[in-house]
This record gives sequence, structure tokens and C-alpha cells, in this order.
Amino acid sequence: MTSPLKSILFSLFALVGSVATADAQNACAPDRARLCGDAKGPARAQCMKAHESELSPACQAQRGTIKQMVQEVHKDCQPDVQRLCQGVQRGGGRIRACLVAHAAELSPACSQAGGQLQAYRESVHPGCRADVQRLCQGTEKGGGRILACLQSHPGQLSPACQEQVNQRLAKRANSAPAAPAPGAPQPVR
Repeated sequence: MTSPLKSILFSLFALVGSVATADAQNACAPDRARLCGDAKGPARAQCMKAHESELSPACQAQRGTIKQMVQEVHKDCQPDVQRLCQGVQRGGGRIRACLVAHAAELSPACSQAGGQLQAYRESVHPGCRADVQRLCQGTEKGGGRILACLQSHPGQLSPACQEQVNQRLAKRANSAPAAPAPGAPQPVR
């Protein structure tokens, strides 16, 4: 499957804005750290693909599962893309935005396939998606606003999300040239 829809659907169901944890459920975390370092987004995906033959068997199996699920999403959602997004120029997330805008009109097959893929990815990369939807709905993305919103709800975050918030804050602290300003966000324990 080489159509542009494949990459569009990857981004449609990606865990946008979440930081993947290197927990035991993620078979690719050690390979990604070893082979791709701090690469993010498309650069990380390209790196993993370039090193496919060097990946551990567990990571190859995990990637195979995701690839198979993405193929199902592609098959199940292609009619929706043709029906709902006809005339939308590909690229820049426009097809994804179209499908999101028409979420209530998606076919049951597309919705189910996308939900299964999202659930699998969420189990591999536990994140803050549910916490953001529950606690920060309506918060504008960018500029650290989502992180600040999550921090404003101590004790209400899932353990996986709390871990990611703490990791994000620790990473910021380690990469900051100077000590954080008074009142700067601190990890929640």
C-alpha cells in the first residue's frame, strides 16, 4: 500500500503530543533509543524504517501488528475519505482534519478500525489522551498550555499520564540553560 492515505491515516490515529514512555509494553523503546536517539515525529519513523533489519524480533512483531492494523484502517476508511473529503488537498494534515471534522459521519467500520488501532497504540505508548480529553477539553494546543492544564489537576491524572508529565518536566529541567524561574511548573509526586 503506497498511497498517500497510508501516511495520512498514520497521523490520524497517532498519539499527537504525547511522549512515548520506555515501559515494558513498548517492545521498540530500547531499539528506538539505541538507533534513533532523540529523533521525533517523521524523523523517528524514518529512522526506525531505515534500521528495520536491526530491530529486535519483539519490536519487529510489534511494528508488524501496527502495520497490519493500519492496513485495516486504510481499507475501512478509504470510502469515508472519498465520500467526506473529496476535493481536499492532501498533505499538511488536511485529510486528517477533514475526517476529524466529520467524525460523527464516519462509517462504523472506519470508526471501529481506528478505535482498535488507537487502543493498541495507547497500550504500547500509555499517554495522556484520555486525561487531556477529560480535564483539558477546549485548551488550545501549543506553548505548553496542555502541559500546564494537566499540571493544574494534581491527583486527577492517570498514573501513565502523571509519569509522562513528570518526564516532560524533568527533560525540560535538564535541557534548560538555567534554573527554572520561581513559580515554574514542577513534577508532581
